[in-house]
Amino acid sequence: NRVALLKTYDLRKDYEKYVYRNAVNQQASLNVSGGGKDLNYMVSVGTDNNSNQLVTSKYKRNTLRTALNFKPIDRMEVSTDFSYTNALAKNNSVNSPIAYGTENAGSGSLSWPYQRLVDANGNPIAVDYVPYRASFRDTAGNGFLQNWKYIPLAELDQSANNTKVQDVLINVAINYKLAKGISGILAYSYQNSRQDIEDWTGLGAFFTRNSINSVTQWNDKGVISTPIPIGDMLFNGFKRSVSNMGRIILQYDRPWFSNPDYNLSGLIGAEIKQIRTDENGAKLFGFNRDNYSYQRVNYNVTMPLLNRKTGGIQLEDNVILDALTNRYVSIYGNINLSYKNRYIITGSARQDASNLFGVKANNRWSPLWSAGISWLLQEENFMQDLAIPLLKLRATYGFSGRAQTSYSPLPIIYYQGNDYLTGYPYADITSPSNQNLGWERIKTINLAADIGLFNNRLNATFEWYRKHSMDLISSTPLDPSTGYETMIMNGGYLLAKGFDIQIRTANIQNLSFRWNTSLLLNKNRNIVKEYHYVWPRASDYVLNSGSAGSNFLKGY
Repeated sequence: NRVALLKTYDLRKDYEKYVYRNAVNQQASLNVSGGGKDLNYMVSVGTDNNSNQLVTSKYKRNTLRTALNFKPIDRMEVSTDFSYTNALAKNNSVNSPIAYGTENAGSGSLSWPYQRLVDANGNPIAVDYVPYRASFRDTAGNGFLQNWKYIPLAELDQSANNTKVQDVLINVAINYKLAKGISGILAYSYQNSRQDIEDWTGLGAFFTRNSINSVTQWNDKGVISTPIPIGDMLFNGFKRSVSNMGRIILQYDRPWFSNPDYNLSGLIGAEIKQIRTDENGAKLFGFNRDNYSYQRVNYNVTMPLLNRKTGGIQLEDNVILDALTNRYVSIYGNINLSYKNRYIITGSARQDASNLFGVKANNRWSPLWSAGISWLLQEENFMQDLAIPLLKLRATYGFSGRAQTSYSPLPIIYYQGNDYLTGYPYADITSPSNQNLGWERIKTINLAADIGLFNNRLNATFEWYRKHSMDLISSTPLDPSTGYETMIMNGGYLLAKGFDIQIRTANIQNLSFRWNTSLLLNKNRNIVKEYHYVWPRASDYVLNSGSAGSNFLKGY
């Protein structure tokens, strides 16, 4: 009977046979190195060719890296490093996914477990996971519209998303020994990253045909207008990031006042960095892959949906035009003082500035510092008979900072297209100016112990921490009479506390075979101590099991 037949069907088996495959990763590399005391070099080339689990998904990458270190004079060492990466990722269009669980074509319905993707002869068949019922789709337009059926397996080659990435990284550093235990470092880094995205959906893809049919106007005699031209759709995007960084460091490492029991080391340095990001993109309609032509559309008119007389939508051009420059300046230093290699005191301080925050100097700059102590008990006389090669206690306390590049102290305005009533362009100011916007600060307390046993064949680390994330940037409600609902401000407070336990063993160690094991146990609890925005519905705080969200609630 019919029920017994349906029990023999399994949608997952069709996906396993026609959509998925065993992933194959191929990797090859070649390294050449050589040199002597005053000059050494390294050249490395590599290639990756991966066939991912989806039959339409591939990844290719080629890499080149060179390094050259030489000493032009006795006290100077120059290090250079160059790397180049070229990668290509191929997938289905984001508008036409094919993976298991995406076979609803925008209907919002879930697939039936007994649904088939092919008939008894193995031919692709249509499935009824589409936004409009079949009786409407089969009669709408009197046969003049595009085919409105959704055949998942027939769309495997009807869309593509190609992402090309090119990355160039150059590092140059000069190390000069000024005196015994004192040296200076001058370094420069340049990085140029480019990403090109081509997202294509052909006329054979349901997304394209559904988009065309949804706004097409018709009567009993035929089609009156097709606001979306018949043809493919193509989104072309481009993003480039250029980074320049300069650094100067003065290092010190020698016994303190010629006393061998004391050793003092440290450094002071300064760093300046600029990142320039440019991004643009646009969507083309009526695209022809054979000659790369396309047809113009009208973005300023409201098009009725499904041949109705009123209401409708406006086409989105998906135009992206962004240019962003971020600048950072840092001054930092750290110091380490040890006594008989048993007791160690460390300290560090830095001052960071960024153009991301308010015009007030005290908001652009963020003073940060940390301090720590360590006690190496294995160096004590009373530990020598215990055969413990490592027993170290350590504690640190300090502040770090975080710059949120997605926020600005300036008012942010978003262009929203054309108003559906007036037809005129309009924009929204989503957040007013806040010249007091500043860095996010993180206070961390850390206590830890390191132990090594059996000639360090067994090592363990126990660590306890409390992390206070303060002045977090978030939306804060405003009095509606100001004309704004919220403002981006500092004021969030998140407490994280927990512990980490890691145990490492070297079970077998010889020239021909090594066997190491590692066990990690950790616990972490995050508590929202301060968050000003309250979501209006209880459902905003409900999440599926195992998922995470950004809708915070104070006290949880």
